[in-house]
Amino acid sequence: MSRLQAAIAITLVVVLSLLAAGGDAVRPGPLTENVARPGLLPPPPPERLEPSYREAVYGDFVLAGNSVLRCPVEGEEPGSHSPEQCRAATAGNAGSGGAFEDGSANNSGYYLHHADVDGVADTFNSSRATVTIPAGAKVRHARLNWGGHTGRFIGFSGVNCVQPLALQGERPPQPAAAEPRDQAVRLAVGQGRPAVVPLDPAHFRTTDGLTEPTQIYTNWADVTDFFGGVAGGTPVSVTVGNVWVPTGPGCAGGWSLTVVFGHDGPTPAHPRPRVVDIYSEDLPRGGALLPGLLEPLLPGVPPILDGLLPGLVPGLTGTDVVLPGVTRNKAGADVTIGVTAFDGDWRQGGESLTVDGAAVVEPCSSDGTADFFRSCALGAEDPLGPGPSPVNNLSVDAKVFAPPLSDGDSGDVEVGMNSVGDFVVVHSLVMSAAVEPSVSITLTGPSEPVKEGSLVSFTAEITNDGSLPLTEVALTLDGGARCTPGRFPALAPGQAVAATCVRTTPGSAAFTTKATVTASYLTGTSGKVTASAEVTTDVVASAYVVERLPDRFVVRQGATVEFAVRLANNSDEDLTEVVYQDDLVAGCAAPAAVLPARSEAEFTCVATAPEATFQSGGVMTAVTASGQRLTVSSDRVTVSVIAPAVAVAVSLRDDVVYRGTEVELTFSVTNTGTGDEEALTDVAVTAEGLCSPEPIAQLLPGETAEAGCVADAVRSQDVVAKALATDVSGEEVAGESPPVPLTVLEPLITLTQVSDRPVVRNGAEVGITFTVEHTGTAEDGPVTDVRIASPTLPADCLPEVVPSLDPGDTAEASCRATPDRSFDNQAFAGATDATGRAMTVGTTPLRVVVINPALTISTSVTPETAKRGARVDFSVVVRNIGDVPMTVRVRNDNAADCDFGLTGSGLPAGAAHGVRCTVTLPDGDTGDELTNTASFEAAPLPEVGDSGEPLTGADDATVTLEAGQAPAPPPPGTDPGEAPPPGGVGNGTIGAPGNTGTGRSSGTSRDGLASTGASIWLPIALGVGLLLAGGAALLVTSRRRHEPGTVLYRWWPESRR
Repeated sequence: MSRLQAAIAITLVVVLSLLAAGGDAVRPGPLTENVARPGLLPPPPPERLEPSYREAVYGDFVLAGNSVLRCPVEGEEPGSHSPEQCRAATAGNAGSGGAFEDGSANNSGYYLHHADVDGVADTFNSSRATVTIPAGAKVRHARLNWGGHTGRFIGFSGVNCVQPLALQGERPPQPAAAEPRDQAVRLAVGQGRPAVVPLDPAHFRTTDGLTEPTQIYTNWADVTDFFGGVAGGTPVSVTVGNVWVPTGPGCAGGWSLTVVFGHDGPTPAHPRPRVVDIYSEDLPRGGALLPGLLEPLLPGVPPILDGLLPGLVPGLTGTDVVLPGVTRNKAGADVTIGVTAFDGDWRQGGESLTVDGAAVVEPCSSDGTADFFRSCALGAEDPLGPGPSPVNNLSVDAKVFAPPLSDGDSGDVEVGMNSVGDFVVVHSLVMSAAVEPSVSITLTGPSEPVKEGSLVSFTAEITNDGSLPLTEVALTLDGGARCTPGRFPALAPGQAVAATCVRTTPGSAAFTTKATVTASYLTGTSGKVTASAEVTTDVVASAYVVERLPDRFVVRQGATVEFAVRLANNSDEDLTEVVYQDDLVAGCAAPAAVLPARSEAEFTCVATAPEATFQSGGVMTAVTASGQRLTVSSDRVTVSVIAPAVAVAVSLRDDVVYRGTEVELTFSVTNTGTGDEEALTDVAVTAEGLCSPEPIAQLLPGETAEAGCVADAVRSQDVVAKALATDVSGEEVAGESPPVPLTVLEPLITLTQVSDRPVVRNGAEVGITFTVEHTGTAEDGPVTDVRIASPTLPADCLPEVVPSLDPGDTAEASCRATPDRSFDNQAFAGATDATGRAMTVGTTPLRVVVINPALTISTSVTPETAKRGARVDFSVVVRNIGDVPMTVRVRNDNAADCDFGLTGSGLPAGAAHGVRCTVTLPDGDTGDELTNTASFEAAPLPEVGDSGEPLTGADDATVTLEAGQAPAPPPPGTDPGEAPPPGGVGNGTIGAPGNTGTGRSSGTSRDGLASTGASIWLPIALGVGLLLAGGAALLVTSRRRHEPGTVLYRWWPESRR
């Protein structure tokens, strides 16, 4: 049977299996019943991630990477294809057509070996890439990602990266750790020696294939310190070694490096800051589903299957995540995304990466959106010698693209993967976006000259003239100016705020005052903007000065106010009998009675703020050298005494509700202050135990604002709202509302849900029955408009509305759906009581487990042609290509010694079991051929909980009878391990409930007996008894590795010596 014919046959069996399984489901028929379209469970909502690193830079990021595995060279084990073909694949010249099926374009077709380019004895592998930091830039952050196959293959005790055949992979050699989680990698930057990268156990992750039972691990580390002395402007070589990965067919392992760089300020290349986010956890993933199942039977599933699979298993083709960007102006933000992924296979599957729902063009080739992950890493150097960078390194993708985006309500960007034919693990996403935060300031000062010693007022107006909200707004002025307000609200784009600042006058002909404003556009990082303005003020000199400046101009009653006093004698004569009198602070005196010529005296006066706003000043009296008594006064200063207050009230849309029903709260918040300086900022309101709305940025004196939130009613309580705000001086202001009673009643209905089967096969229907019961009394009356909702089920599967339900009555409704994945069903019921009051109840989530039991059988005979009376060997192998262990019974119609059964722990998922028996062909005239048909019946173990029909399938192998009689059999003692002639292997079928498929051998097979189970019995005709899994592999390889043209002959190193 040709490969295409086998694929079509298998596809038909799979489809028939789905139809048969779906038709077996029991259909209860209570009140209503709805049947959803098959396989259309609503997709799970995308997970919202938070970056593990976020920074704003006048720069960007660069990405590079490479594989630590390389193509075989002459004399090394090559795999299914030659070293020349492997080199062609890495250069992007794998040809076309059969590359998908035979693995010649990716790592599945080659036995990959460790690369080693660093020449260091204590590294078992290493590879190199180059990155270039722009001239003048500094490295702000560097992150190394690495990962690859763990060698773990479910049901197989050895090391394998693809479906196990007779030849397995090899663990990395010494000094490698026993497990990848314990392996520290080495990193060398430039010409430096490799240094150990510290491990953080929290960064290690493993990802299993959805139903392809391989495993990939990932890890990462902050390596910024390694780049401390790196100068920009020239390429920098980066060498990474000791990445734990097996060698062998299908193995992938490598690394990538993300370097964030930035300049000290804007440059022509980076006039705007860019926000760089790095994500390294819970990223999109896709995996081979049915291709992974079919591969042990049919290596290289043709594209005809790939077109059918999304319709059969739409929920398992990939996942989406949401990255929280910072700007809604995504269209003009020049968004750039870098991605690191492991085991992307070129020309295997049509997987795509989507951004905001649109598929992204593959950036290395620009040849379309399909087959996005193809092991293309920027900056990679060929580990086999100088030359062009490999287009396909066979292990890791590390590439950058700029998706076209549209503006939205937020800066969120949704990234997803759609993959069926290729198991890919995305390990890191980097997103950078140009932003335009900006703040401006205007400063206005006196228009006329001021007298030395007087206090000078300035007005500063701060405006957010950028596109992002600004927080942590701060203002400073030269000369120790005191500004009011001292605290500013968050500024939305376009908003402005003003401040009045007062400073003293220095003793010069003129002075310049500079005002600087700073604000944050990324809370908690160095994303800052700043602006400055300055004005020059002329000064009229004074011979004698009394300067008096309070530490603040707005205080609360009872607060301490400290006045800084300066007495200056700018004349050429001493002043005597110097006396200072403060009309606010009695007893505040000058430190000395003499103030020498060209000198000054500084001291402080401390007062307690009275109840009301007050003015105050100070007076100096003294006697000049000529005996003249003089009096000099300071400017009068007004200090505002404020009594900020906030009033809050809360109201409920419904003050009597049923438990579980949403309660809508509305808060009314009033700034009861009356003075201009009694504005409040950052007004936060909360109802303890219920909810809190978004804070109110600013509340001016006399202003009222409303805010609301929704909470679930749990218990009866007095609802009290509390408000907490900040006044202009930075002190807190609190308020509390009168209590509002909330009465919570017990609902009059209950909801339960049950499924007709807790475990269901993929493609089979599951029935879920919902029961609503009215638990109230006759006094409560009927409930009406009874509705059942389940967000995890298809919308077309929800029951109809129940118009009315009397006390004590129940109503049932059922839904049937075809799930494509295990899920926890959520369900809710709502109703209205006799007073029109709504109620809502939920129920415990109902777990439905979806399994995919599948088994193949393969029958072969050696030799295919023999004389009558000769001995031939029949071999029967069953493979569990599903995801649950199964009991198996195999019967043969013409080779009874090949019968066997697997009970107890059964045949594990991913494992295989084979037997071989010797049959003596009949002597008489019984026809021209003898066919042995091996049939199996299998079922998941009882503890799995499966209720479906047993799986059945069959395969046959035929020996052609030649004329004549065979010689007598060899005497006892013949070596059973001696290789027989080439034989045939039939193409068996995937088992299906109630369905039997057969295949016949018609030519020389290129397969050997697979050994993938931990417990494989191998009875042979000469009486060799029970052998374990390794014995099967040794026997097969000893018999088949010498046969030219077989897989084992190509893969076994000694077969051609």
